[in-house]
Amino acid sequence: MRILATIWYLVISMLEFLFVITKPKLWRFYFYFSLEYFFFSPYYFADKKADDDFVFGFTPLFSFNTIFKKARVHYYQKTEYPLAFCDAGCGDGRGVFLVNQLYDRPVCGMEINEKFVQKIMFMKSFVKGNLLIIGDDMFNSEFQGYGIIFITWTTFKDETEKRLIAKLEKEVMQNAIVVTLSYPISSDYFELIEKKRILVSWGKSDAYFHRKVK
Repeated sequence: MRILATIWYLVISMLEFLFVITKPKLWRFYFYFSLEYFFFSPYYFADKKADDDFVFGFTPLFSFNTIFKKARVHYYQKTEYPLAFCDAGCGDGRGVFLVNQLYDRPVCGMEINEKFVQKIMFMKSFVKGNLLIIGDDMFNSEFQGYGIIFITWTTFKDETEKRLIAKLEKEVMQNAIVVTLSYPISSDYFELIEKKRILVSWGKSDAYFHRKVK
């Protein structure tokens, strides 16, 4: 299994590199992003003793780009409110840098892992853009004002999921788009509008696109 996982990681990394080559706006960020990964795997930065809720896996840039473009289309179907993006549990930050550098949108990344936060701040010092990085648990942060919110739902325990749904119901603005990986949101406050199969670091997963309806 470890050999297969390594092969899959190399395939995903190569596809991500080929994607970045076609996007000059990402070159500066990706250079500094990849610098440490020449010496350390992304899993070096992950917390090996983390609870299931905080297990590290990543969404490669080409998949993240597909998710954001689809979410943006859904968002502007219902509102013209200026779009800001939030990645709750942003890991190594690749998603927030993609949205900020490629689409010039204000972004927020929430991440509890200190190693990842340090890596993100290192990259942030080399690029220009409106990036807010919160080095804390998403439950200690707020979701108000974001037009698109991305959450990797994959490893959440039932209790964490219930708490997070209650927080999203209370704080997310109406007509905002919430994208979750692996599982949809079970709530009358959110309408499931699309499901998309994507490639991620652990294989294939489904991205669920929801609209906040009340």
